[in-house]
Amino acid sequence: MERFRDQNLRKHPLCAYYLADGRPTAASVVDHDLPHGHDPALRVGKFTGLAMICIAMFVVVEQTVIGGHT
Repeated sequence: MERFRDQNLRKHPLCAYYLADGRPTAASVVDHDLPHGHDPALRVGKFTGLAMICIAMFVVVEQTVIGGHT
C-alpha cells in the first residue's frame, strides 16, 4: 500500500482541495474519490492526493454529516 501511495503522490503531488482553492500545497495522503464503505468492488478507481489536514476534516464531516460511510 505504501508503494501505491508513493506512486500516486509522484503523479499528483498537490492536495486537490488546496489546489482548487488556489493554494498549491503538498499532498501527503491518497484517498478514494468515492466513499467505498469497505466494499472491495468500489476500492478500485480514481484516487486523490490530499494534505493530512484535508483528509482529517473530510473524515469528521463524513462521520457527522454523511453518516460514517468510511
